[in-house]
Amino acid sequence: MDVPVRFLPAFDSLLLGHADRTGVISDADRARVMAGAARVLPTFLVGGFVAGIWSLQYGTLRLVPFRPLRAADMRAVTEEAERLLPFVGAGNITRG
Repeated sequence: MDVPVRFLPAFDSLLLGHADRTGVISDADRARVMAGAARVLPTFLVGGFVAGIWSLQYGTLRLVPFRPLRAADMRAVTEEAERLLPFVGAGNITRG
């Protein structure tokens, strides 16, 4: 069974509610997402594992993968991002 791509908001309990987060995020990526208790960035999951961060900037949903994604995974991330656009009030998607 494939795990669907998911977008998590800032401060999501998946990243905050467990002492051991290695089942969903590497220690190196955790340092990029969590800079102390004052900041936990919005992330997206690929295969149930944090693969990057996302943000909203001037009506654009920006995707920043932590490493290159397979073409099929990038398509799945983009498709899920397109479903998120109306909810967050964004008009387009950028990567990088």
